[in-house]
Amino acid sequence: MLVSTQGIVLRTLKYTDNSLIADILTPDYGILGFIINGIHSAKAAVKPAHLQMGSLLDIIAYFKPEREIHRLKEIRLNHLYLTLDQQPAKSAIVLFACEVLQLCTRDAGPQEAIYKYARDFLISLDAYFGSIGGHALMFQAGLASHLGLVPELNRSPDEPYFSIPAGRFTAHKNELGGTGQNEISEELLRLFRSADNPSENSTQVDAGHKAQLFKILNDYFLHHVPGYRTPKSLGVLADLSEGLRR
Repeated sequence: MLVSTQGIVLRTLKYTDNSLIADILTPDYGILGFIINGIHSAKAAVKPAHLQMGSLLDIIAYFKPEREIHRLKEIRLNHLYLTLDQQPAKSAIVLFACEVLQLCTRDAGPQEAIYKYARDFLISLDAYFGSIGGHALMFQAGLASHLGLVPELNRSPDEPYFSIPAGRFTAHKNELGGTGQNEISEELLRLFRSADNPSENSTQVDAGHKAQLFKILNDYFLHHVPGYRTPKSLGVLADLSEGLRR
């Protein structure tokens, strides 16, 4: 059947010299795979520019629920970015966000809330001209909320340690992971509290704590999201850490 929807390009894979497969997150059907033929043809309806990672699209597609790969009828850019492909630090965050979405939204079916969250994040990141050092962390913390994995934000002097397995702060360190330093615990608490409503202050993260916070969030997702694995793009963020401090 012919369907109309929107989408976020999460990744593309070369299929032949002149075709590729694109994984696109849609609000109505979750992640759909599309085969695009003749991608490098001069008369191609779908251009490589349409399929950059993070591109926001309007889609008309031939969709059959029983199939894993579908075909596009029409496609156009829904939003034109101004800075995401111009700034390496922002491009690294987009790469990370798309890979995390790919790992967390494998189930078929509507993903309206996650799609809207990701779309709003990408548009906001594109338009943001302040320091972006905390945006990748904010994205992952906010996504945890939309996945129903927001931890219990109960930190207190009596329960200062974040337990990854329990998803809450506890009185004792846990063998499987957690935090103990006051500064790290406070920043982690602030990330989760402000993830859905980031402000310029909430997106600032101490550069010395960033690697630890990424590890905590990654371990939290590894423990609570079935099939999750450490994103390869975490290494890209580390390589561009200096740019992310700007």
